[in-house]
Amino acid sequence: MSRKVIAGILFLTAVIAVQFVGCKSNKSKASEKELGKPIARVDGLTLYEKDLEIYGQGMQWTPQQKRDFIEQWTKLALLYLAAKEEGFDKDPIIRRKLELNNQLTLVQDYETKKMASVTVSPQEIDSLYNLYRDLFDRNATFLIVYTSDSNKLKEVDRTLKNKVGSRLFRAIEKVKSDSTVTAFETQNPVNLGIFYLTYNDIPQELRDKVAKLKPGQGAWGSYQQNSYIYIFIVSENRVSADPQQVKGFIQQYLADKKRKEIENSLINKMKEKYKVEILTDTTSSSEGQK
Repeated sequence: MSRKVIAGILFLTAVIAVQFVGCKSNKSKASEKELGKPIARVDGLTLYEKDLEIYGQGMQWTPQQKRDFIEQWTKLALLYLAAKEEGFDKDPIIRRKLELNNQLTLVQDYETKKMASVTVSPQEIDSLYNLYRDLFDRNATFLIVYTSDSNKLKEVDRTLKNKVGSRLFRAIEKVKSDSTVTAFETQNPVNLGIFYLTYNDIPQELRDKVAKLKPGQGAWGSYQQNSYIYIFIVSENRVSADPQQVKGFIQQYLADKKRKEIENSLINKMKEKYKVEILTDTTSSSEGQK
C-alpha cells in the first residue's frame, strides 16, 4: 500500500475519530485501562493506543505511519474545537448527522459481533460446486428487455426466437429501437453461475428458466413495481472455470448468505417487539414534484 493511500485512509479515520469525540474527556479509570496509554492530547481530547487498533483495522503500523496518524488526528481535533467554538455542534442538522453516524457505527459493530462465528465448511462448498459447476462454465451475452406490458414480451419473444446470424442481428436492432420497451445488450458476458446465485433482484423462478436456456432462446417473468423483464441469450461461450476460483466465490457467497440470514432473523425478532411505521407514501413521486 502506497504512502499516499495510507495517508488518505489515516485522514478519513481521523475524521471519524473526531466526529465521535464528545466534549472534553472524562474517562473513568476502567475506560482508560481498556483504551491503553494516551498518545496525544488536545485540550482534553485524547487519542489512545487502542484507537490505532480500532482505526488501523489490523494493519501493522510503522513509526512513520503512526506519526502521520497522530498529526492528522491533531489537526482534526483542533478543527473540531474550532467548530465547537463557533457553535456548529448546536446546529440541529449537524447534530442529526452525528446521531445517524452513531447509530450506523453501533449497528456495524453489533452485526460484526453477532456474525463472528459464521463459518463455511469444505463440504458445503463442494456440495454447491457440484450442483452448479456446469453453470460456472457458461458465459452468456444477454439481451434484456423491460416493459409493463406482458403481451409485449410475447411479441418480443416471437421476434427473436430461434433467429441466427444476420436475422438475429436485425431482430435485436428492431427490439432495441422499439420505443415502447427498454432494451439493451450486456456489454460483457455474464457467467451463469454467478447470475443464478447472486442476481437476487430477478425472481428465482425466472433465474431457473434462464439457466436452462440455449442461445437464441429467452424467458420472461414479473419484475419490480408491476413491470416485467425478458432475458434472451444472444450468444454463449463455454470455458471451463478454474475450480479454485469458483470455490472461493462459493465460499464468499455462502458466508454472505448466512450473515444475511442472521440479520433477517434479528430484524424479524425485533419487529415482533417494536412497531414499525412508514409515515410517507413511497409508491408515488408526486410529493417530490410539488
